[in-house]
Amino acid sequence: MINVFFLFGLYSGFGSFFYRLLIKWDENNNWQRAAGESFFMGVFVLVLINNTLQYFAIPIIQTWLFNVVLLTAIITILFAGYRLLKTDSDSILASTGISVAQLKNNLFEILLKHKCHLLLSVVILLHLYYIISQNQALPLTPWDSWYGWIAKAKIWFYHGLDELLVNRPQWLLADAKFTNSTAHYPDALPLLYVFNSGFFGWNETALNGIYPSMFVALLLVFYGHIKLLMNKNYALLAVVILTTIPFINTHVILAGYADIWVAAYLMLSVFNIQHFFNNPRAKYLLLTAVFMVSMLMFKLESWVWLSIFILVMALTLVNKRKRHWAYLALLLVVVIWYVLHGFGFNTPFGQVEISPHMIKIPAFGVYKLAFVNTTSAWIEALFY
Repeated sequence: MINVFFLFGLYSGFGSFFYRLLIKWDENNNWQRAAGESFFMGVFVLVLINNTLQYFAIPIIQTWLFNVVLLTAIITILFAGYRLLKTDSDSILASTGISVAQLKNNLFEILLKHKCHLLLSVVILLHLYYIISQNQALPLTPWDSWYGWIAKAKIWFYHGLDELLVNRPQWLLADAKFTNSTAHYPDALPLLYVFNSGFFGWNETALNGIYPSMFVALLLVFYGHIKLLMNKNYALLAVVILTTIPFINTHVILAGYADIWVAAYLMLSVFNIQHFFNNPRAKYLLLTAVFMVSMLMFKLESWVWLSIFILVMALTLVNKRKRHWAYLALLLVVVIWYVLHGFGFNTPFGQVEISPHMIKIPAFGVYKLAFVNTTSAWIEALFY
C-alpha cells in the first residue's frame, strides 16, 4: 500500500516544479487543487519525455530516468516544506478559519463544532482504504489491460521502447516481431507502466498502484475546485459522492483501463476553463490546453470529447441574445446531415466520411455507429 502514496508523492513532487511555472502553489490557500493538479502535470511531463525518447529511438534505462525524477520530486517537496515552515502558522490554517492558539486551547470543542466534516472525512478515508487494499490485492484482471494496454508496456519493458508494434493484419505480412490490439492507440498508459517499472520492476500489482494514486489526486483536485467555485461544505460532500460511486471505484480497483484517465483530464480541463470564464487569466487557459493535450495522449476516443468541448466553448462565447440562433443553425446542420446520410470528402491522407452509421477518418480508423440506450447502465453504475 505504501507504493500508492509513494507514487502520488513522486508525480506530485515532480509535476509541481512545472505546475508552479503556470500557477502559484498557495493561490487562495487551495493546496488541495495545487497538489492534485501537480500530479496530473507530472504524468503529462513524464509521458511527454518517454514519447520523445521513443520517437527519436533514444535508448535509456528507465531506472535512471526514474531516479532522476525521484530526486527532482524530493528536492521540490523539501523546498515546499521549507517554505511551509517559514510561513506564519496562522496563515497556514487561514483557509479553515482556525488559529494555532484556538487549535491548542480548544481542540475538543473545534472537533465537536466540525463533527460533520470529521464524519465525512472518515467516510472518505475508510472508502479509500477499501479501494487501495482491493487494488493491491488483485492481479491484473481486466481484459483490455492484460490483452492490450499493459501487454504493450510489458513488451517495451523487456525489449525496449523502440520495439515496433503493429496491428495483426500488418503483423502477418511484416517482419515485425510483436503485435498488439492497441498498437494504433496513443501510448501514455503503457509508458506510465514502463516508467514505474524502473523502480518496481515488472511487478504488476505494485505497478497498479498508479491508479489509486491518481484517484487520490483526483479527489484533491475535485475538492479544491468545488471549494473555489462554491464552498468547503459542498466540496466535501461532492468528494464523498465521487469517492463512493461504484463505477469509478471499479475502474480504480481493476487497474489498466485508460477511460478513467480520459475522464480525469477532461474534468480538469472543464474546471480550468470555468475559472477562465470567471476570472480571465492566461494561466487557466494554458492549464486547460495542457490537460486537453494530456487527454489526447491516452485514447483515440478523446478526440470526440475534444470536439464536444470545443463546440460547447464556441457556443458559450456566442452572445446570449444570439445564442438561440446558433443552436438553431446547429440543429439545422444536424438535420441536413442526417437526411443526406452524412457527408464525405477527400484529403491528402485519404477519404473522410461521417454518416449516421459510420465515421471514417484516415489514421484513426473506421468506427461503426449505432444507437444504444445506456440509461439503465448509467443508473446502475451510480449505485451498484
